[in-house]
Amino acid sequence: MQLTWWSNYATMSVALKRGLDLLLHPEQVKTPRVSYEIMSYGVRTGFGFANGHKFNTYFRGEFCDYINARKMVNGLDHADEIAEIAQKLEYILNKSTLS
Repeated sequence: MQLTWWSNYATMSVALKRGLDLLLHPEQVKTPRVSYEIMSYGVRTGFGFANGHKFNTYFRGEFCDYINARKMVNGLDHADEIAEIAQKLEYILNKSTLS
């Protein structure tokens, strides 16, 4: 997980009820548990790195919009390329669960 600017470390830390822990100890963001907490909270709420965009806007039921989901992180920068990679990964994951 990547957070940029000290203010993002502080606001995400407070949002996760960690006080200023992530600001004072930013290396914690690299741990799997904290990285998951940040990613999960962000995509569910649209808070922080997700720029106000929520996961369920782009993925629900049979609806899947990999291109616009890119807005959660960096606008539409390289959205087509990333969508293609996501589709390949989805295909691989689906094939692995069929056996």
